[in-house]
Amino acid sequence: YKDPMTQYSFAQVDAFTTTPLEGNACAIVYDAQGLNDLQMMKIAHEMGLSETAFVFPSDVADFKLRFFSAIEEVPLAGHPTIATVHSLIETGLIPKNESTIRVSLELTAGIINVDIDDALLAHPLIHMHQLEPKFG
Repeated sequence: YKDPMTQYSFAQVDAFTTTPLEGNACAIVYDAQGLNDLQMMKIAHEMGLSETAFVFPSDVADFKLRFFSAIEEVPLAGHPTIATVHSLIETGLIPKNESTIRVSLELTAGIINVDIDDALLAHPLIHMHQLEPKFG
């Protein structure tokens, strides 16, 4: 996506697989500051995937993530969380300096932790902690 003043980098990642073009695809837009909700929804629509993740800095966690489909914001989503964390490891935004890493993520639904086991290997194991269920 490019407007006259800003460019945004992105990647497309397949979660739950080590084989390209399999698993659950998710687009990830890095450093999404400056995008509003409508722009993020339009980008998600353009990507044509079930969700697109947008990465922001956070004052309360390691990263802030927002997920959008083509029609709405999704407060919490499993495969986009896993895909985004994997991509943040691959790009070096989450440093691979220990075998086990814990990162905190600020989501619209709340703050969650994600554990990365075997982080020094090519295919680390990523474990997402769920929020407590709320019954209405």
